[in-house]
Amino acid sequence: MAQQRITFEWVLEESRVDFWRALDADSAGRPANPSSVEQIIAIRVLRGLALLLVVIAAASATGISHSERERREAQKGINFTLSLENEAWQRRDRRLYESLIDPNLDDGWVDEWRDYWRAGVESQPDYEAKLLYVRETGGFMQATVITQQPAFEWWQTNPYREERFYRRVNQRWLRTVPPAGHWGDTHELTTRHLHFIYYELDAPAVEAAAPKLEAAYVEMYRTLGLPNPPDDIQVIKVLPRPITRWSSTMPEFEVTSPLLAQIPESQSDSEYFAYEVMGWFTYRAIRDAAPNMTVRYLYRWPILVWGLRGWLRDDILEQSSPWHVEASAVLREAAPEFLPIGFSHITDLRTTVRPTREEVILRYLAAESFMTFVVDHYGRDRVPDLLLGLVRYGAWEEIIPTVFGDSVSEFLDAWNAHLVHEYGLDDRMLE
Repeated sequence: MAQQRITFEWVLEESRVDFWRALDADSAGRPANPSSVEQIIAIRVLRGLALLLVVIAAASATGISHSERERREAQKGINFTLSLENEAWQRRDRRLYESLIDPNLDDGWVDEWRDYWRAGVESQPDYEAKLLYVRETGGFMQATVITQQPAFEWWQTNPYREERFYRRVNQRWLRTVPPAGHWGDTHELTTRHLHFIYYELDAPAVEAAAPKLEAAYVEMYRTLGLPNPPDDIQVIKVLPRPITRWSSTMPEFEVTSPLLAQIPESQSDSEYFAYEVMGWFTYRAIRDAAPNMTVRYLYRWPILVWGLRGWLRDDILEQSSPWHVEASAVLREAAPEFLPIGFSHITDLRTTVRPTREEVILRYLAAESFMTFVVDHYGRDRVPDLLLGLVRYGAWEEIIPTVFGDSVSEFLDAWNAHLVHEYGLDDRMLE
């Protein structure tokens, strides 16, 4: 490729006065002022340096590769697309939002993003997508985007990191998803109890998380009173498409590639993947731990089981949810009215209106704190006894004395004191 020729017109003087003669005398023939001479020299030197920098910058520009130039053009175009996306959210303009999606995209992803839009219809339009970087990959442009968004679900947090793909359609850059072949060859990895099937692009995340998940899977079953997980190998398939349904009764489930997921900014791809998989494991482990398939009785306590699942995931994986920081702030603000807590906070489901996000968060934290209190105060070996009590009995007046050997009032007092200490609250709130 021929390089562009660059020429410069060097203009060092603003007048035709001889510079060197000016060093000796001014225009009236008087000797020049030494300070004026120094200023003239300094100005000329600075001008020369400035022109030299221009030459260097121009020469560098000619060295930009064709691919880099295309990448920069794509970055500008994708940045403009994101500005339109932000505008669509602010104006609640669904037509504009959908116009930014590749019309040739598979219906699964189009429906996924439409659902995402519908989920935010009732929320405040506080949405912002910010572009960090763009790079070319396999004929597509992959963009790292940070999004701030309304909390559509009670467990959502901010900000999120997304890896998005765009392709140019006429003069616009539209959001798309590459075909499965873009993810590379299929890989497989087997541990003692788990079998991972994934594509090459997801290898770093899956292979980093696999040993951690194997250890956590075994520990979870032992915490629930079972010697080991089932003999059948648990299969985890990582796929570049949206996954909306799965069953805890099957020894196989699918999860969306981390490269196509919204990931809390504080998590790596492998941490996010481990967190998602571990959440699914808790369903199966609790089902298996219910004696004689009496799991239907266990789920008479849905809020408490909800807290049990969250505690198992975070404690055994040793990886707290990024959402937990925000949830703790909600609890601290509500504590003067919320405390002291009682069993109704983790059992009472009767309501005539949809609970607010804050109410759901407080219910979950109460159930999770119940589990942390039981483990810290009575020991991890009481968790299987608790599950058995929840299956056998229908009232706390039976469960607490039988499982823990304390009266209901003693248990509640100690639980509230534990919660206050755990979240750094003022114990006078319990008076």
